[in-house]
Amino acid sequence: INPKLKEIFPFGNMPDDEMYASAALKKHGKGVLKAVEGVVIGFGKPETATALKQLGGRHVGYGVTDASFGVVGQALINSFKDVLGDKFDDRSVQIWVRVYGVVSETMHDGNTFPKEWKQKVLNKFK
Repeated sequence: INPKLKEIFPFGNMPDDEMYASAALKKHGKGVLKAVEGVVIGFGKPETATALKQLGGRHVGYGVTDASFGVVGQALINSFKDVLGDKFDDRSVQIWVRVYGVVSETMHDGNTFPKEWKQKVLNKFK
């Protein structure tokens, strides 16, 4: 896990071997996958936007910054590449960068990050 990403999680201070085996990391991973699934299924629906805005608002309380979104976006893309291999081609990367841009922009609407963050976030993991 990217050290910048580790530091924002309560389980991030654990040694890597303990963290990878921890219930907290597994629970968080399941939550992220459930959120990604919800975005895919509900993409474009108002209730999905509402849920993402609420999620963004909660993440402010977790200490997430605008820079964290770029790190998380890159981690998501890298995870897809690791799991899907050659099936996650350049076109897939382009699509998911756009999807993540919409997701992170919508989450931004629910938090207090500066408006100019969007392009910076997208540029960090292109």
